[in-house]
Amino acid sequence: MAKSLQDSSTYFITAICLIVVAIILQAVALATPNWIVFSYEGVVGTRTGLWRSCSEVIGLVLCEESNFRGEGWFIAVQVLETVGLAFTVISLILSMVLFLAVTSKLLVKVNINICSIGGSCIGIGLTIFVIKTFTDDSLNHGHFGYSYWLAIAAMLVLCIVSGLLWCDKRKSGRANL
Repeated sequence: MAKSLQDSSTYFITAICLIVVAIILQAVALATPNWIVFSYEGVVGTRTGLWRSCSEVIGLVLCEESNFRGEGWFIAVQVLETVGLAFTVISLILSMVLFLAVTSKLLVKVNINICSIGGSCIGIGLTIFVIKTFTDDSLNHGHFGYSYWLAIAAMLVLCIVSGLLWCDKRKSGRANL
């Protein structure tokens, strides 16, 4: 039995929309090789992402496995960012189940926690990445690329979503189910 749109609060509908935005942001951040960009004398030399590194040579772009492949800290970042995306997708699925048919106090709590864990995984991965890139002298010619900033945005959106889901729980009486 599907619920009507009027049965859901503005908080909840906004949260669902923002979860979709977070998934898109994080998926693009994971897929693109622009976490850190190395420039030499103002010319972009290499762009490194979580999976690939691309270099520009005389207008030709050559891509290979990431420069950091196999390093423990980098594997941790890859795992945390991927797990963060997975938890965000699970939160979207749970939100859609709650939106369409189910009324469950336990599922509401699980959804809030899953969303929070997803954002936390992304945040911890970003923190490891920042600490390592700022403490490694060989990386001092680089700056953060758009993939990194998209992951930051995804994490911030998930913080907002967690707050919206919590507000929905309080406002709509889902806490008393």
